[in-house]
Order: sequence, then C-alpha cells, then structure tokens
Amino acid sequence: MTIAHTAGASPQRTNRSALARHVGQFVLAGLLALVVLTVASIIASRRAGTDQAIRDATDRTAALSRTVVEERLTPELLAGGPDAVQALEYRMGQIIETESFVHVRIWNDEGLILYSDQEGVTGSMSELSEEALEAFATGEVVAEVSNLDEEENVLERDQGRLLEVYQPVTALDGTPLLFETYDSFRNVDQNARQIWWSFLPAVLVPLALLQLVQIPFAFRLARKVERAQDERAELLERVISTSDNERRGIAHDLHDGAVQDLAGVGYALSVVSNRAAGNDDDRSVELLAGVQVDVRRSIKSLRSLFVEIYPPNLQRSGLQVALSDLLAAIGGRGIDAVLSYPDGLELSAETNQVLYRVAQEATRNVVRHANASRLDVEIGEVPGGVTLRVVDDGVGFDLAELGSGNGGHFGLRIMRDLAIESNGVLDVYSEPGAGTDLRLQLPT
Repeated sequence: MTIAHTAGASPQRTNRSALARHVGQFVLAGLLALVVLTVASIIASRRAGTDQAIRDATDRTAALSRTVVEERLTPELLAGGPDAVQALEYRMGQIIETESFVHVRIWNDEGLILYSDQEGVTGSMSELSEEALEAFATGEVVAEVSNLDEEENVLERDQGRLLEVYQPVTALDGTPLLFETYDSFRNVDQNARQIWWSFLPAVLVPLALLQLVQIPFAFRLARKVERAQDERAELLERVISTSDNERRGIAHDLHDGAVQDLAGVGYALSVVSNRAAGNDDDRSVELLAGVQVDVRRSIKSLRSLFVEIYPPNLQRSGLQVALSDLLAAIGGRGIDAVLSYPDGLELSAETNQVLYRVAQEATRNVVRHANASRLDVEIGEVPGGVTLRVVDDGVGFDLAELGSGNGGHFGLRIMRDLAIESNGVLDVYSEPGAGTDLRLQLPT
C-alpha cells in the first residue's frame, strides 16, 4: 500500500476564546510540572531523610558502643551476673533517655539476648535476622528500617516503624557481640521535612516565578500567532479570489475570443462549401467538409475547457450540481460515476472551489490514466470539517515510481498545493492493480 499525506497550517481565524484556551493550556502545563516536581521533591526528600536518619542513628550507636557499652561487656555480664546486668541497665536507662533511643539490646552469635531494656527479654533466645548475621560475618555496622514481621521485633510492633542498627562490639574477653539500637522513625520525617524545606525555596520558588513571567509572553506569542493566522487567512482568501477572477477572465476570453472566431470560421467554411458544391467541385467540397468537422470539434473542446476552468453551475447552483455535471460528462465515456452528497450541507464559496477543483483533477486523472469502470465521489461531514473521497477501481499506481515524494505527478502536485493552501489534509492510497482512493479533509 502506498500512502501520500499532505497537510497545511490553519488559515482559520482564531477567536478570543481559542486564545484564552491555548494560554490556559500553557499555564496548566506549567502548574502540572510544578505539582510533579513538588511530589518528586517530597519523595526524594523522604528518601534523603531516611538515609540521613540512618546515618545519624549509626553514628550515635557507634559512639555509644565505644564510650559506654564495650567497657561494660565483662565476663560477669556474659555469664548473666545480676550485678553486671543491673549496672549496665542503669547506664543504658540514662542513655536511652538522653539519646532518644526506643530500645537497646546486646546479642551473642547464638541468638542469646545478653541485655535488653525491655522487661523479660534479657536472657531469652531469638533467631538472628539476616542483618544481624551479616554484621557478625562482616564485622561492619548494618542499619535498616525495621521489619516488624520478624520474630525479634514482636515487642516493637505497637510502636510503628523504627530504625534498627546492628553495631559489632567486642567483650573484654574478646567475645564478638552485637549492640543493637532502635531509633524512632520520627527522625526520618523530621529530616525529610528539613531537607525539603531547605531546597524548596531554591527550586520551586524560581520555577513558580518563571511560570508567572512566562504567562505575559505566552499571551503576547499567542496574539502574534493569531495575527499571523488572520493575515494568512486574508491572504488565502485573496489568492482564491484572484484565482477565481483569473479563471473567470480566461473563460470569458475563450468564449468571446477564440470560440467566436472559430464559429465565424465555421460559417465562412459553410458558405465556401456551398459555392464549391454549386460549381460541382466535389474535391473542394470534401476537403471543406473535413475542415468544418475539425472546427466544430475544436469549438466543442474549447467550450468544455472554459466550463472546466470556471464551472457556471458551481456559482449558480452550488457544489452538488457542479459535481453532478462533472460526473455526467465522465459517465458519457463509459465509466459508471456515482456521487454521494449529504443533505443540507452548506459551505463557503472558497471551500466549494477547493473541493470542486480537487474532485475535477482527481476525476481527470481517473479518465486519463486509471482505465476504470467505476468511479465514486463522496462528500461527507466530520466535526469541524468536510471531506471529499474519490475512489476508482482502475489500474492503480505506485507513488514511489513517480519521483521523489508526492511531487512526481503533476496532478498530485496540484491537489497537494490546493490542500496546503486551504489547511487541508490530502491522503492518497493506491496499489498497482487495486485502484486508487483519494481523500481530502478541509476545515469549515
């Protein structure tokens, strides 16, 4: 399938509502961009807040483990001595209060909780989480947002999301242990808000100001586009009017000039032929009869030509009658030509001219090149426009063989130019052996 597509810019005049609509769309797009950027900044700041809160909790946990915890990890504590546990518990209570930790724990590598500030947890066993095992294996701190579904966090499920830090520590006898802290997730929200508010003025405010500055420029640009479209519409109207006047002038000159002259020649030939017949000059009579036939044929061709150039029915009776006359002439050449035209369709004179000229050129191509037995011409209505469709069952063609683009065929160039000048969309569908389907859409 070969497809040719041509479109032109709108020559229609814009109105104030259209101008306001376009500027409103521009403003709405800017506001939408601001909303998207705001949402993205909130998400990014929350992630940054989470990362910062985890770093803060990690730093505080590491400092606490070095300055307070490790020096109290005595063999007595590892053995569960009450005095050692009580001493650590007293010190941890002070730290939890000052550092705002929710809970703290000390683990060995078997899952035994050597110490917890929660009542009844010290001395219990629990399965080590993947993060705890990773900290034991690597000797490096591991931090995450707590998974409250895990067994070790069953007592924290009523406290919401927490930040959990596993800090490897070493007892005084060299035993590897883990010091675990739980920090409130409120720090994440606080950090997110702080980060968001810190760059909000630097990012969103300039964008908002830019949007406000652009609105007057958008109005100015829209007005310029409106004026340019109005000027183009006026130019198109003048071009169509000038073309119409030129065609009318050419048709008038043909009718009053060449056609009348040839008609006079025909009368003169008739007189000469009669005289030759009176003199029994059969040879001259025969020659003059042949010339008379040629003159009448030329007169008929010229009359058909000026009717095609400036169809009187299009001006007097409208597009439907002019197209009917056009197809009636084609029907006399052995082609079954059918016209479909909607009832009550009212179009401007300029639109009628373009539709007729494209239909005229398309049907001329069918007669000359398509070798078709049927031709359908259909006028239709679409929202905001009118359509012309010319379909034949002829031999079809391949546009690629006609030259580069759509300009390889003179008839197609004519129709393409008409479409561009009238803000039309011209599509040609054809395939060798499968006929041609030409479609034109014009704004109304």
